[in-house]
Amino acid sequence: MKAWFYAFFMAWGMFLALPCPFPKWDEDSRGRMLVCLPLVGVIVGGLWALIAWLVDLIRLPAPLAALLLAALPWAVTGFIHLDGYTDVCDAMLSRRPLEERRRILKDPHAGAFGVICLVLLMLAQFAVFLSAKKAASVDPGALLTGIGTDKLSEMLSKPAAPSVRYGLIPMPKLAFLLSLALIPVASRAAAGLAVLKLRPMQTSQYAGMANAGRPVRGHILALIIMLVLVAAVPAVLFGLSGLAPSVTAAAYFLFCLIGYKDLKGMNGDISGFALSLGELFGAAALVLLSAGTL
Repeated sequence: MKAWFYAFFMAWGMFLALPCPFPKWDEDSRGRMLVCLPLVGVIVGGLWALIAWLVDLIRLPAPLAALLLAALPWAVTGFIHLDGYTDVCDAMLSRRPLEERRRILKDPHAGAFGVICLVLLMLAQFAVFLSAKKAASVDPGALLTGIGTDKLSEMLSKPAAPSVRYGLIPMPKLAFLLSLALIPVASRAAAGLAVLKLRPMQTSQYAGMANAGRPVRGHILALIIMLVLVAAVPAVLFGLSGLAPSVTAAAYFLFCLIGYKDLKGMNGDISGFALSLGELFGAAALVLLSAGTL
């Protein structure tokens, strides 16, 4: 248990810009950090959902709300994943031979392709949340009074209404906030699996991490269970409105494989590239499904 305690705070210190309450490194716990990535996602997602609730509570103008919601997951992580996203875009779009692409990947300077793709990503994420005004309109009173013990028991004791969109619990506002909170959890569970299963580049910080802190098979199983729960539970509870975490994970794996095949190996930059796009696609799915435009 002590090793897992260390691993969680090591993951916090490495992947979050928030002050770590227990900044201690334990090399024996290094291999467990990947399993703790979804817990880091809980922190990011919880803050994301909290801000979504607060901006509606104070009736913040839509452009400002969209800017806050678009930027929050990047700011909380210290923009670490955007750095990887930019590097991978630079490398892949250069269309150079493999060794040259890998050299560009490790170049600390941002190239034109990376900057262009970063601007497009930021605009896309801003546009997604600017379109979320109707879907993200949260009534704080409904959240505070509508999910009490009595109300929840009443809802769960009734036969589920035949609704594909809202699943067992027809509370679209709660579905929006919970699904938003689970998007970073799904992306990081997928990231942990990808790092453990895909062959790392020799220069990757993940080289050797997968073999540190046995048993790796148990780590993979734990991540699979977390990913299945994060994907399945909101979909069952909220129907189409709860599919955003599943879309996030699917998009992560898709873009991760694109980067992996193009650069012939896995590293943190590719994971950041896939995570940034996975969360964008997850947020877009959430807004579109919640707004009823699909």
